[in-house]
Amino acid sequence: MRTGLWCCAAVAVLAVGAPGVVRAQEVTGAAVFHVRCAMCHGAEGRGNGPMAMALNPRPIDFTNPAKRLATTDSAVRQVIRHGRRSMPAFSGQLSPAQVDSVAAYIKTLHR
Repeated sequence: MRTGLWCCAAVAVLAVGAPGVVRAQEVTGAAVFHVRCAMCHGAEGRGNGPMAMALNPRPIDFTNPAKRLATTDSAVRQVIRHGRRSMPAFSGQLSPAQVDSVAAYIKTLHR
């Protein structure tokens, strides 16, 4: 009985996202981001990756809270799936779960 309560409490903490707790979705999103996105957006999401200078417009700086607050989660997923301006579409390369994971990870970059 105690084990069952402990598991329920642990799941509740992870679902709510207690401070200092990294969700599994964010870990997966980080891995995908570093493989697929960091070359343009940079390892820390500042828009300064090795390919950034060659792009017009430059990649967005996800660490800028003003930029992040001006963009909905749905819009972020839409851009990841279908691309926009200099950003390519990833719908054929990432599963819907991976798109959601990357979008969740991007939200953590301005903390």
